Amino acid sequence: TMRVGEQIIEGYRWHYKSTSKKQAYTQAIDYLKRFGLREPELCFKQYPHQLSGGMCQRMMIASAMMISPDILIADEPTTALDVTIQIEILRLLKSVQEESGMGIILISHDLSVIANFCTDLVVMYAGEIVESGPVKSIFASPKHPYTRGLLNAIPSLDQPHGTQLGCIPGQPPDLTLKTFGCPFAPRCPSHFNACDTLS
Repeated sequence: TMRVGEQIIEGYRWHYKSTSKKQAYTQAIDYLKRFGLREPELCFKQYPHQLSGGMCQRMMIASAMMISPDILIADEPTTALDVTIQIEILRLLKSVQEESGMGIILISHDLSVIANFCTDLVVMYAGEIVESGPVKSIFASPKHPYTRGLLNAIPSLDQPHGTQLGCIPGQPPDLTLKTFGCPFAPRCPSHFNACDTLS
């Protein structure tokens, strides 16, 4: 229901209250250009449903970057985008990070994105951290059974024909119930008694 431009300048003017609407507009157009949106003046007047997924992602990044954050939280920034656009968005985020020196917390289920974009990794299950460390170390030698299960489920071109993907049996836990010990224990192939009591 709100045009792209209104959404972009709303947050900017909230953070920089002395900024006029005209100054905010100029800043928004500048950021839309920087983030690869052709015809930024036209995009500014359009509604989100009139833009492609990649354009909406660029618009959201521009909107976030206008307020000069120290940390950008990117929650599934490449979901529902084709691979080419995914790469463009990730390159854009990387270049913005290098240029501004900000930190990025990338939240994703796409392990290939994590492998190519991140330096450190935190693996969570049922809202709890089960493993953390440098990406290269975790991908080379995962310690937690859940992390191993995730990595085993990634298809590979060098797998023999007919090889089945790994899967994690069972169902995720009901997070409304209090649990003790490792939340992955009921689904874990390496489960032993201590898992039910130790976190």
